[in-house]
Amino acid sequence: MKMRLKLFIKTFIVRFMTSNEAIFSISVEQQKKYLEKFHAPNNDIDRSFYQYKCQMKLLGKLKEVVLNLISLFGLPLILIFLVNRQRKSELESKDAIVYLDGKPSNIIPDELRLNNGNMICIKGEFPYYLTGVDLKYIKKLFIQYPLSLFFISKNIIKISKYRYGIDMYNPKSIIVCAEYSFTSSILTNYCEFLNIKHINIMHGEKLFYMRDSFFRFHQCYVWDKYYLNLFKELKAETKQFIICKPRSMKFQVESSYEKDIDYTYYLGNESDEVLKKISDLLKDISSEKVLVSVRPHPRYSNINKINHLFNGIVIENNKEITIEESLARTKNAISLYSTVLNQAYHNGINIIIDDLSNPNHFKKLSELKYINLSRKYTLLSEILKKRDE
Repeated sequence: MKMRLKLFIKTFIVRFMTSNEAIFSISVEQQKKYLEKFHAPNNDIDRSFYQYKCQMKLLGKLKEVVLNLISLFGLPLILIFLVNRQRKSELESKDAIVYLDGKPSNIIPDELRLNNGNMICIKGEFPYYLTGVDLKYIKKLFIQYPLSLFFISKNIIKISKYRYGIDMYNPKSIIVCAEYSFTSSILTNYCEFLNIKHINIMHGEKLFYMRDSFFRFHQCYVWDKYYLNLFKELKAETKQFIICKPRSMKFQVESSYEKDIDYTYYLGNESDEVLKKISDLLKDISSEKVLVSVRPHPRYSNINKINHLFNGIVIENNKEITIEESLARTKNAISLYSTVLNQAYHNGINIIIDDLSNPNHFKKLSELKYINLSRKYTLLSEILKKRDE
């Protein structure tokens, strides 16, 4: 029952704070103007709070009020629950603990593995709790931003999550994928307080989006200098970045795979209307001589809806076919701005950017500083034009 309630609350908060259109709803110029309103952060609590305010700006004032009202009643219960939970004692010391939250382990750079050889990935359900030391640290949040109760609540929950890993494994480093979380800078400071290094690894495509602003880790691994410059524009702390491509980006594919798929479309978090357009476009490309497939997104796609809309198109089973295998067997990868296009580029596979299913979003990609527009690519409209010639 407790697990179901916890899952419900987490799902509600994620859905409430997520919007398909958010990244395209506010211009880069508007975002830059808002970022300039903040003076230089005095400390990591300021950094986290500025990132929080940027995210609330994207959500809208009404949603911020609702989240704070929920926290007004929920925060005392959260504290009582976390303080009184049974605590764990050290199981086995590790150089590093890794919170991947369902992401594949090949996003961890080899360099980081070498420097933290004795590491463990923490998966599944585990107890969150707080100690007296944590409560003293949390007191600073109440002193600095007493009226921002959702901000305080989420930081408390994240600290309680870290506390379990710290008590169980006594790590020298904590590795996460969390530059998008407004808790990240506070958690860096919390780790510093406990003499632990806080390390972030990039795991997905990035555009100019102030959700990812102001953050600081002790180290932050990014795939390309392009992202380093992008994050600096978003006011992230400048000294944390290390450029390194993990195996998830540049991988070895067995030569035994045949390129038997001509085009594979990699879905994201599209609306039903856009999915219908994508389906129609793929059916236009498909023929007896041209084999087309579509790969549902592992988190966002409703498989029943995909099966209905893409009837007649090969639908990849993303539980049986890995992304590496998918790319190995296709000649061309299609999407609007998926991470998969970045993987395709680094593995010598043609990238096709979809300028047709959602033309308004496509037009904004340049303004949002999409990296693949600076590389060699083909537009989906060009593929259809060649087919008609």
